Amino acid sequence: MSFRVSGIVVFDTQIVPASRVNAEPMALVSPPFAQTPLALSASYGLQAGARLRPGASAQSVVRAAAVLARRYPRTQGVSATNLADEIAAAQRAIRPQAIALALFAVLTGLVALAVIGQLLSRQLTLDSAEFPVLRTLGMTRPGLLALSLARLAAVTAAAALVAVVIAIAASPLTPIGPARLADPAPGVSVDAAILAPGVAAIIVLPLLLLLPAAWRAATRVPGPLGVAEPDTPPRASRLGALLARSGPVTGSLGARMAFEPGHGRTAVPVRSAVAGTVVALASVVAALVFGASLYHLVSTPRLYGQAWQQQLDLEFGAVRAPLVTGVLARQPGLAGYALGNYGQVTVGGRIVPAIGVAPVRGRGFVTLLTGRAPAGPGDIALGAQTLRALHRQVGQRIQVLVNGRRRDMRITGTRCWPRSTGAASTAPTSATAPC
Repeated sequence: MSFRVSGIVVFDTQIVPASRVNAEPMALVSPPFAQTPLALSASYGLQAGARLRPGASAQSVVRAAAVLARRYPRTQGVSATNLADEIAAAQRAIRPQAIALALFAVLTGLVALAVIGQLLSRQLTLDSAEFPVLRTLGMTRPGLLALSLARLAAVTAAAALVAVVIAIAASPLTPIGPARLADPAPGVSVDAAILAPGVAAIIVLPLLLLLPAAWRAATRVPGPLGVAEPDTPPRASRLGALLARSGPVTGSLGARMAFEPGHGRTAVPVRSAVAGTVVALASVVAALVFGASLYHLVSTPRLYGQAWQQQLDLEFGAVRAPLVTGVLARQPGLAGYALGNYGQVTVGGRIVPAIGVAPVRGRGFVTLLTGRAPAGPGDIALGAQTLRALHRQVGQRIQVLVNGRRRDMRITGTRCWPRSTGAASTAPTSATAPC
């Protein structure tokens, strides 16, 4: 058959595929074609997608579907899969990049603010040399302050305009990573909700930073009359003098040039320059440390709970454990392997993914944070976030709903496990909720 391509779609399960099945190519066909004998002959069965209202219980929908299925024996029951895990997987993949980009933007802004602050402070010092003349012409101190801020605002407003143009021009290059697949409208973007606060920050923050310096320059004019170069002795730096006495002549000259502001038009803002340099260096070091830490975390799966290299997922297939262990035992190069199952359970009224692990060869397939691993059918280890959300502690007991049956289980510890999803409808009795 020949089909006409009517559009391009990204399925939510393909943004960050949780299994190889989700990573396979997918196509969306029309409802009329889905009812044809050809489509029905190639179908694995009918599926229904439900979108719940905010606050609705997914467990109640599953129970209602199970009751409805009993009226139609040919359905052979209902298997429900909560796609909230797929959405959570996409969010977890996007969140580190968003946090990294936000921190990079903040650090870049701090560096730029430090550099621009030094330049504007220098310009403010040069402009204040003419303040005695302006005072002679009758200008008041508030007027001098307004004049200084107006000059600075002209510079920051021009910088904000350039930043907006660059942001709009670079918008087709963003977002990056999985977020690019999830973006419903890639291309040139003009987001006023982001650009407006950004423009305000570029204009206002440098003014707030230089407001004390501008106030001092406007209020320290020597009287109503004066000259462009006030006849005042230059200030000597105590730190520069101390360093000068503790070293050779060359060091003495260098220390004085570094820490003494100078005099008149040649004066420089030493304190703001030193503060800006410290902020810039601290921002660069912080960015390097954060990037190295994030790279180490991402490149070391055992740190976030994945202490294995390969996973064999049989999906809907039901295979006996002796068959699997017999095949794996004959494979060379396997240092260890474990059997397991996954599904969904309700813990304290919250639906969470659950994983059961039975080590066959080797240990350490999960990352244990606190407590001990589950040892029996009445034990359960929860993820740290799940435990905080339930307001429980290790050692307490909690009600767990497994396949419609309620069980009282003891929390033995907290584990870190990469969240995964699957089509398995049976959940293990010893489970580990993801972090």
